[in-house]
Amino acid sequence: MSTNRRHSKMLVITSLSFATVLIVAGASAQVVVSDPTWLRSSSVDPGGPGVWDIDAFPYSLPAPGTFTIPPTIPLGCGAATEVNNAAAALGGSPIQSLDNIRYFRQTFSLTTTSVRARIQAAVDNNCVVVLNGQEVGRELDFNADPWSDPYPELTIEADGSITGVNKFDETTPFTTGFVVGVNEIIMVVRNTTGGDCGGFGFRMEIEEVAVMGGDCDLQPALDAIDAVEAKLDANLDANVSSRASQASVDALEVKLDTLDVDFTPVLAGVDALEAKL
Repeated sequence: MSTNRRHSKMLVITSLSFATVLIVAGASAQVVVSDPTWLRSSSVDPGGPGVWDIDAFPYSLPAPGTFTIPPTIPLGCGAATEVNNAAAALGGSPIQSLDNIRYFRQTFSLTTTSVRARIQAAVDNNCVVVLNGQEVGRELDFNADPWSDPYPELTIEADGSITGVNKFDETTPFTTGFVVGVNEIIMVVRNTTGGDCGGFGFRMEIEEVAVMGGDCDLQPALDAIDAVEAKLDANLDANVSSRASQASVDALEVKLDTLDVDFTPVLAGVDALEAKL
């Protein structure tokens, strides 16, 4: 049985459920980072003292027409060295935010909504990440140094659920979702009232995914392997030639290979069956 299972397009299985999500390696990917094309809003809200008490000092998303101010790059005050270095590590530019609550906006376009997005943000002092008008994550305290590596991070899965959370104090499932066409990011960045200027670095990696269901459900393949194993065990118990079972296993592997899917866990089971022959 051949062990060469190279494919021109590889899909990685993240679940064996009916709605199996596959990451399409080599498919169109997009990266959005903090850079000079972001715009700052003229709106400012009070940030308050110390750790951000977001109930006492809430943010209010400004109207799109207020985002007219080019960002200041790089930082020249406050935690300049930390944020400047962090933004560079994330592949972007550091954006100065000044004190209080400031708002920064960027847009990006998608040709499909079947995507997952990994977000990383380095910030002095705090931030809220808003996508298409919906908050997905907030970092409110200084306990974990949100300007240092590892940076605050979260991943938005294709179904809107949030995984891979690091340092973000709170996250919210992305029920609004991405849209085909123009999407919007707003970084709500807060520094203490009357404090130093602060700033942030940002990176979002977007990759296309595919959702398997119906005819692509893996359960039939797993059931077929179980059936082959049962027949193989019966043949071995009866001391019968296992050529027929070998042929069944080989045929099953060929069928799985034609799906251009990385069935590594499944095929490992097939290899284990072959070892019994």
